[in-house]
Amino acid sequence: FFSNRSAAYVEVGLAEPDLAKRPGWFSKALADGEQATQLKPDWWKSWSRRGKAEYELGRLEDCIVSYQKALSLKPGGDPHFEAMIVNARQGLNDCTAADMAKLSPEQLQEKLRTGYGKLSLEELQEECKKSKLTTKKCKRKEDYVEILVQADCPSQPKKPTSKAVCHCFGSLYNKVVPAASQQTEGERLLHRRQRLAKKYSGYSAKQLHKKANQHGLIDEQADPDRDALFALVIQHEIDRYQSRWDP
Repeated sequence: FFSNRSAAYVEVGLAEPDLAKRPGWFSKALADGEQATQLKPDWWKSWSRRGKAEYELGRLEDCIVSYQKALSLKPGGDPHFEAMIVNARQGLNDCTAADMAKLSPEQLQEKLRTGYGKLSLEELQEECKKSKLTTKKCKRKEDYVEILVQADCPSQPKKPTSKAVCHCFGSLYNKVVPAASQQTEGERLLHRRQRLAKKYSGYSAKQLHKKANQHGLIDEQADPDRDALFALVIQHEIDRYQSRWDP
């Protein structure tokens, strides 16, 4: 009863022509969704109803949790639930990018250093490899951190003081500074997403499924279509990028 009424409230809210009244319907839908999950916590549909109401109310973090719970309970998974998780994460990323765009280049670089500093040396080397950055002269963890920071948020280049510095950073500065120095963080995030889309566009559904399974994005038995897998893999890469900003 509560599950079905929650879905009905969402539909009424979406059809409501007065935008100011929509949150009222969605709040009713969420109340019923919460009641449904309390009565039947092991039923996937209760969590999906709750997640949909949370999404319409803009409670994106709660929405992700609810749809992940629904996915874990529904045999075989559900591409629609996966798509809703992707949409909610995208909404969170958009908000984060808007906040980052307000920071100065120095503040952005400091956040990046903190985030990259959480990675192991092996993970830093893998990130540099993915970005095709020159690291032959980089020996310490701090060297890899700095080259990644400059790739994501370059400062104005200084004249190299040695051949080693020139080799590590000179070509990178010449490559990224002219285009990136005028970009906001939101634009850089969009550029990264476009690069990832280009990278994975040639992957088959089987390859994307293997990639998603390796990262624990889906169950091995799940069988979402290629578009859903494509979106999940790209979002996972973006989430890893975004996590570097966490304090």
